[in-house]
Amino acid sequence: MFDVLVVDDDAECREAVRSALSREGYDVRCADNGAHALELLRRDPPRLILCDVRMPEMTGPELVHEAVDEGLIDPHHVVMVSAIAQRCGSPASWCMTKPIDFDLMLRVVSDFCGARSA
Repeated sequence: MFDVLVVDDDAECREAVRSALSREGYDVRCADNGAHALELLRRDPPRLILCDVRMPEMTGPELVHEAVDEGLIDPHHVVMVSAIAQRCGSPASWCMTKPIDFDLMLRVVSDFCGARSA
């Protein structure tokens, strides 16, 4: 089990989140879409998923519903990330808005995964 799966079709956003979490010592994996994320979840579930809401092919909420239906994740271990908070529409436990408040993100990740030191 690794710490965080970052799912976002925006490469810049995905890399910024991955980089910030990795600097703090978290084991982070990334997926650029929901289908790729499902493949990763089926192999090795993370402690927490940070997932964009709007993505092509499979939205974040669709990913969460599919992963929950397959028993791959607990929806309380998902944080949806959206440019518009009202669009989160998912069983996820949290919703953060873009641009991401990295201090808040680090606190949330620490709550789920424990504090790490780089």
